[in-house]
Amino acid sequence: MKENKILLSLYKGIKELIKGLSLKERAEAVCKICVEDLGLSLCWIGKKEKDGSVSVFAQYPFDHPYPKLIKVRWDESDYGRGPTGRAIRLGIPQILRNVESPEYKVWLSVAKKYGFKSSASFPIKDEKGEVWGSLNLYSKKKNYFSSETIEIFNSFSDLLGLAFRNAFLFEQANRRLNKITALRNIDLAILSSFDIRVIYDVFLHETVSLLQIEAVSLLEFDKFTQEFKLKVQKGLLNEELKKQSIKIGSFIPGKSAKERRIIKASLEEMDEPLRKRIMEEQGFNIYYASPMIAKGKILGIVEVFRRNESEEEEWVEFFEALTGQVSMAFENAKLLFELQNAKEDLLLAYD
Repeated sequence: MKENKILLSLYKGIKELIKGLSLKERAEAVCKICVEDLGLSLCWIGKKEKDGSVSVFAQYPFDHPYPKLIKVRWDESDYGRGPTGRAIRLGIPQILRNVESPEYKVWLSVAKKYGFKSSASFPIKDEKGEVWGSLNLYSKKKNYFSSETIEIFNSFSDLLGLAFRNAFLFEQANRRLNKITALRNIDLAILSSFDIRVIYDVFLHETVSLLQIEAVSLLEFDKFTQEFKLKVQKGLLNEELKKQSIKIGSFIPGKSAKERRIIKASLEEMDEPLRKRIMEEQGFNIYYASPMIAKGKILGIVEVFRRNESEEEEWVEFFEALTGQVSMAFENAKLLFELQNAKEDLLLAYD
């Protein structure tokens, strides 16, 4: 009877999975069904992170504090020896019929506070068999997970993996479309106006929005002094940047221009004192510098400040493309300005 109820609930869950394409909404719908239809006390979906930690991707009840109170990892540390960590690390279901066991000791006091007696974690895999995360379930009953229910939940976690993969592909396609739109917006700004201020405004807006960053700045290069000075910025609170100059080749920003490549630095690696202080004050952990180059000439540097790291190759490529677009726009606007000045000088000379 219990197995039939679980099958019916999971069938309902499958219907939810194919309703929409939002990854977050799918995950939350699945967690809700596990709790409301199956009598579990808590369900949360953990996402495997590159640093060995497990983040909370979705949960139900939404306001249950347990997932945020505990520290979970998927490495060999003490925090990786529970059901969630082992499920992700080993790629097989992990069942804890009684939480009062040695491997659960680091979470036992919090689990007891919320009345949990048994727990289970099921790996969520993609189509290549690589573990993406885990489906984590908690019950206030000991031995809730029988061999039959384990098999059913395991099959469901496999379906979750496929559904998540489809949703991920859809969201990835949307992100790429948004990036193409952003580049097109910059193109339109170039074509519709040679006013450098308009181009900068569009660039700042699109960069912050599409790269999902907290702050960005653009340094303009003075070919006579061989220095970079702040031209525009968004999200940086320190006023000292406006007065600062950086020599080409000096510190990470200057090195990026001299070596003509994107340079990434953590807070610890940042060698420019003012930027290091800004990162500390505003909670930025990652910094990127990308040289602005057009027709072989250095025009400036684009700086990006982030609180969260992104190792996506696609993100870096898009950052490079955005920098390239604004470099071309800046060069064209600058040439037009110089031509206009030359024309005015000629008219004055003939007058």
